[in-house]
Amino acid sequence: MSQKTGLGKAKLLSYVVIEKFIDFIFFVILFFIIVVTSTGVVEDMPAVSIAVIAIITIGLIFYIRFNRLILRAVTIFIPESIFSRIELLNRELLDGIYLFRSLRQIMKSGTFFLGAWASIGIIFYLVSWPFLDVLQLPLYAPLVLMVFSALSLAIPSAPSAIGTMHFAFLIAIKLMTDGHYDIDLAAGFIVILHFFIMLFDFVIGAILMGAYKIRSSHASRQL
Repeated sequence: MSQKTGLGKAKLLSYVVIEKFIDFIFFVILFFIIVVTSTGVVEDMPAVSIAVIAIITIGLIFYIRFNRLILRAVTIFIPESIFSRIELLNRELLDGIYLFRSLRQIMKSGTFFLGAWASIGIIFYLVSWPFLDVLQLPLYAPLVLMVFSALSLAIPSAPSAIGTMHFAFLIAIKLMTDGHYDIDLAAGFIVILHFFIMLFDFVIGAILMGAYKIRSSHASRQL
């Protein structure tokens, strides 16, 4: 990717850092939607959603504009050995943000970001829909499962998050049903859902490899 885009590896790593940060914000908003939906206060959702997005935007602008002052304040409370790592992470975040200077880059990144999560969301809903009545899950259950799948991926595991993702899904189902569910039916649902998630990753990876003309043998050597 560094050779294709003409950007340095450090710049691309910074881009990955900021992408993960945006993912985190997305999941905060998604978690907020789950809370609002589960409590039934749907009529207040548009106003509160605008307020949450505004707070995040203002916070991001404040972080970029007063970055040096924030770092100086942090040095008062954090030891030098730890601060050096925070400063490095801060620099990578700023480098990643600066990649979004052009409107074209913002639109391109936003399109890919929303398209990827929309595709994942569709998969979660299509696979979960037949099981909602059987397992007595709420309509927002696919959103909860998406959040728990992302949390499970934060735990190192191989291959393909087998075990950690399954356990995370099982915890989510237990929470949404108050422990009243068929364990065999839930296990079957979890395996099917995980299979389609991995199938989606495989198909998208194959499409990207074909688009960038990357052979599997060449990708293995790069790893």
